[in-house]
Amino acid sequence: MKARRIATIALSVFVAASVIYLVATETRKSAQTETAADTSIMSGQSVPDGGVPTEERVLSVYYFHTTARCYTCRKIESLTETAVRNNFSAELARKTIVWQPVNIDLPENRHFVKDFNLFTKSVVLVDSKKGKRVRWKNLDRIWQLVSSEPAFTDYITGEISGYLNAI
Repeated sequence: MKARRIATIALSVFVAASVIYLVATETRKSAQTETAADTSIMSGQSVPDGGVPTEERVLSVYYFHTTARCYTCRKIESLTETAVRNNFSAELARKTIVWQPVNIDLPENRHFVKDFNLFTKSVVLVDSKKGKRVRWKNLDRIWQLVSSEPAFTDYITGEISGYLNAI
């Protein structure tokens, strides 16, 4: 009986250590794979440096996230990026729309939490002219629609189209 108990404890410790190792490895990978663009956004700017002349009007589509992200958070990013790339490829090519994931855990990006009243991972549209924000909108229905890809895509596409039509 004693040997069985020792084996059970040893196996439990091994499983717990394995889970901790996997979580730590995944977290490290996530931090290392953050895009270089995440670090390029400076305080006060709403238009990333993508070669866009400052006199032009630009609609930035931001996905604000933290370093630690769950499956649903990654799905929101993926669905948003797919909706933008599939429905606004011409605007992306002309750089009248800019897609930008931003890690708000990085010190240089923390100001966005206050700038856009963020409290969770969010998609925010920012209309800018001459490098200054004209208006912005937090697309707060993403969490309700993430389980339905067509509804999510329609929501993102409709909100972006509405912003483009108002420019």
